[in-house]
Amino acid sequence: MNYLSQVSVSGFRSIKSADIPLRPLNVFIGANGAGKSNLIAFLQMLNFALSRGLQTYVQKHGGAGDLLHFGPKRTPVLHGKLTFRTARGRNEYRFTMASALGDALIFTHEEAEFHADGQLQPQTIPLGPGGHKESGLTEPWSEGNPTVRVIRALLGKCRVYQFHDTGLDSFLRGKSPVEDNPYLRANAGNLPAFLLRVKQEELDKYLEIERTLRLVLPWFQEFVLESQAEGGVPKILLRSRHDL
Repeated sequence: MNYLSQVSVSGFRSIKSADIPLRPLNVFIGANGAGKSNLIAFLQMLNFALSRGLQTYVQKHGGAGDLLHFGPKRTPVLHGKLTFRTARGRNEYRFTMASALGDALIFTHEEAEFHADGQLQPQTIPLGPGGHKESGLTEPWSEGNPTVRVIRALLGKCRVYQFHDTGLDSFLRGKSPVEDNPYLRANAGNLPAFLLRVKQEELDKYLEIERTLRLVLPWFQEFVLESQAEGGVPKILLRSRHDL
C-alpha cells in the first residue's frame, strides 16, 4: 500500500514546528486553535503548488506575512517535508520557502528523494536552483525522471476535501455531468458522477463505501444514482435510501 507516512512542517501559520507520523487511517482531535486546520491548509497549499498555483494560493490567503509563523521577521523560512511509503521504499519531498518582493513566497530549496529498501544510499534530485516561484515538480524536465514522477503522482493524490455545507443548496445535492468523474472535487460538486464511476469500475470499493456509511448512519441503506438529462447533457443526481 502506498500512503503518506509522515508530515513535517515548521513556520507555517500557527505551527511553529510539528513532526507527525501517520498511518493509513488517522483521526486528528484537538481544541480550537491547536493547529488542525492549519495542517490541512499546509496540504492544500501543496495542492496549489502542484498545479503551478502557489502564488495564487499565497495571495488569496493574505500573502507571505500571514502564512509565515508570526510573520517573516519572526520566521524567515518555512520548512516542509512529506514522506511516503511504497512497496519499493521511502519517498520524500522536501522544501524551504521564504518571503519575497510583493509579499510572495518563493522556494529557496526543493528536492525529491527515493531510498529503496535494502539500499545504503538514497537518490536525491534537486528540483530547482532556489528563488523559483513555482514548484520544480511542475517543470517539463521532471517528466523524464522516475523519482520525481513518482513523488509528483503521490503528492497529486493528497487532496483536501472539506464539505461544510450540506444544506439544500450545497454542491453535494446538485446534479453533475456524467463525464465529470476523473477525481473528486474539493467541494464534492461532482460526487454523483464520481460515485457512479466507482460503482461501474470498482464495485467492491463502492460497496465498501456504503458499508462504512452504515457504521455511522445505521438508517442508511444504499445510494440511489438517478440518471437525468439537462440541455442534452447526461447528468447524475445523488439520492439515498433509508430504513424507516
